[in-house]
Amino acid sequence: MTHLYATGRIAHYRGLLAHPLWTASLLVLAWLWSDLHFYIVHRMMHPTFPGRKGGFDPGRWMYRHVHYLHHKSYNP
Repeated sequence: MTHLYATGRIAHYRGLLAHPLWTASLLVLAWLWSDLHFYIVHRMMHPTFPGRKGGFDPGRWMYRHVHYLHHKSYNP
């Protein structure tokens, strides 16, 4: 990004207050995307069908070998 700015390929950043509606919209979209992305990735680390037996379930594998430690943690 620094190289693109220095060579004039991108415009100078004018600050957050230059376009307050655009800035607010991007902040809301970033917040929503962050929440949705975290939920989807976290959900993929759990068994897809907890009662189902047989077949490979990547969520079950992730939970047993990696993600279970996250659920054992506690806040002091």
